[in-house]
Parts: sequence; C-alpha cells; structure tokens
Amino acid sequence: MSPRRALAASAVLAVALALSGCDDEQRMPVPAGTPSPTPDSAQTEGPEQIDPRCLEVYPDDAVLAYEGYIAVRPLSWPAPPEFAALCWFEVVSEVEAIAYYATTYYTPFTWVMRHYERAFPAGQHGRAPTADGDILTGVLGDASYYIQSTGTSSYLINWALDGQYDYDD
Repeated sequence: MSPRRALAASAVLAVALALSGCDDEQRMPVPAGTPSPTPDSAQTEGPEQIDPRCLEVYPDDAVLAYEGYIAVRPLSWPAPPEFAALCWFEVVSEVEAIAYYATTYYTPFTWVMRHYERAFPAGQHGRAPTADGDILTGVLGDASYYIQSTGTSSYLINWALDGQYDYDD
C-alpha cells in the first residue's frame, strides 16, 4: 500500500471511529412532512413533497425521484435504509445509472454499508478500499454495483449492466 493510500485509509478510519461512538438514541430529529397550520407556510401538502434531507444535501438537484424509474437497477434491489432517501438520479448511458441519496444528518456511512450488507444474499457483495474510503460492491442479477460515500449525510449507488461503467468523466 502506498504511503498516500495508507494516510487516506488512516484518516477514514479515524473519522469512522469518531463517528462510531455516536449513540443511536441521540440522532437529530428529521422534520415531519406535514403542512404547517399557518397560511404563510411554504410547504406543499400531500405525498408529493420532496424529502427535507434531499433539500439540505442537494438543494439544486433534489426532485421527486422513484427507484422504479432507474432502468438498470435490478428488480430485486433492496429498499434504502429508513434513514435515507433517494433525491435524484442520472442516466449515464443505456447500461449505467447513478442514484444519489441523502441520509439523516451525520449518519455514518458505515451504517449505510451495514444496511446493504445485511440486505444482500451472501456472496453478492464485498468491501473494497479506494482512495476516498471503502465502498460496497458486487453483482446482483445482470448489474454490477458499488455504493460510495459522497460526503457528510450522502451516498451514491452506481449500477452498470455487465460492469460497463463509464470512467471517462
């Protein structure tokens, strides 16, 4: 392992250890999606409201996004964790898509990885080290995937049929 990767890995480990001491019972509350009784409320009534976590993390990109619209996402893909919401997705090509999620404020990425690890059948996932920290990767059906942290309170899932990722960005 190069000294640069070792330094990055130790930094990620230090952050993970610092965050691992957070108690589940001390999470910040998530605003309820109910309309305010005051007439000057800017909230929209009904189920078509954008999740507030998405507006916080992706203020310019958040839309009403549904996982069922992602064509390359395997049908047997597990639901996101209760502390996460799909905020938007991009279709990279006919065989690749990327979904962007927001989590409850300061949810450690290890919780995201643990959720998906428990949801996948054995042998369909594994952790892999990268310069930006560990990712969860594997194959489910015809699609390969990886799940990666994109910062505080956010992550992405990249699916590609037959592993055809577009790395030319």
